[in-house]
Amino acid sequence: MTVFDITTGQALDAESEMGALVTHVGAISTANYRRMIRDAVRAQKRRTAADGYATGSVPLGHKLEGERKAKRITIDPKGARLVREIVSLYARGMTPVQIARSLNARGIVSPKAKNGAAAGSRTRSGSCSSATCIAVAW
Repeated sequence: MTVFDITTGQALDAESEMGALVTHVGAISTANYRRMIRDAVRAQKRRTAADGYATGSVPLGHKLEGERKAKRITIDPKGARLVREIVSLYARGMTPVQIARSLNARGIVSPKAKNGAAAGSRTRSGSCSSATCIAVAW
């Protein structure tokens, strides 16, 4: 099988020893490059989050404030009350499924729900086992 090496512009016979070696070294190099990019992006997101800026979706009970790239995550009083209620219900012995059903019955749907749908499948299936997981998954 002939493979075209874009770095050298040469055609390689991938079944020869030299072709296999070049292909293998290229794969290792590509994997290392991906790892370096991934680590750099994660490190930057950690630094940004440590400074209080948003780096992704906003956790339940919080909101974004500020302009464009200077948005900071702050506590949302209404959402914080809901998180406290969820944790309280869990502490009183309600299961994640019961909590989700209770909230949905009152018309409170998951922030990630589309068109007023019930809470997400992770919560309804009962795979969450802590109040934190309920608050995040719900």
